[in-house]
Amino acid sequence: MSSGVFITRKRLHDGLCQQLTGAAMYAKVLSEELASREDVSAECAEKLVELVNAAVEEVHSIMSEARDAE
Repeated sequence: MSSGVFITRKRLHDGLCQQLTGAAMYAKVLSEELASREDVSAECAEKLVELVNAAVEEVHSIMSEARDAE
């Protein structure tokens, strides 16, 4: 594995994935707060949680494919 690939995978995992996971956690709290107020926007916030979690899964998939290609 070249050091450049390792650094890129590390940045994806330690940087982007961590930021996306944090965003998903905040969106979940927002969704729950809106739902407790019976706000119709809770559905949009929950969709945001799903989209961010899907982005995390996609980054993990890309990292896995890069590792397998080495």
